[in-house]
Amino acid sequence: MPTYAIPWQPTAIPGPEMANVITKPAVVAALIKRAKNPLFIVGTEVLAGKEGEEAIDFAKRFSKIVPTVVTGHLLEKAKSLGLEVVANLPAFDIINRLKDPEWKGINSKGPHDVVAMMGILYYYESQLFSTLKHFAVGKHMRATIALDRYYQPNATWSFPNLSKEDWVKSLEEILKVLEGGG
Repeated sequence: MPTYAIPWQPTAIPGPEMANVITKPAVVAALIKRAKNPLFIVGTEVLAGKEGEEAIDFAKRFSKIVPTVVTGHLLEKAKSLGLEVVANLPAFDIINRLKDPEWKGINSKGPHDVVAMMGILYYYESQLFSTLKHFAVGKHMRATIALDRYYQPNATWSFPNLSKEDWVKSLEEILKVLEGGG
């Protein structure tokens, strides 16, 4: 039986289906590694430095492995920080495209089967995950992954509410596997 966490924002009402808690980051890394066409969506919270240099470093390293879309108005900053960006789209636009099973993906390789998100305002990201949960996951998408420090019940997989130290450690475990060291 899956383990559940409490949403970081108590008003995040997910319904009966809630995210699996990431207790072993290597499992999530393996899910991403096995994906046919994964996608990483980075929001302005990461690029604004709100979670510190560790979040920016993770996003930069992750963007070298998984096609990356940045949201908001920080495309130039993302590039100056070293992120390899495939596209810059508003969050609601990329989510609407991801709902469409006929969309060929940001890289024209077909629908994205695993989507990870990081750095989007909590309450906004909750709605983005909810949209994918109801209109894409289980249809043409396998899973969504919340990579922020706080539990996102509408994702398929999410960290529980973590301290910054535990969060950074978990991100490093994911990267170790994805970069071939684990």
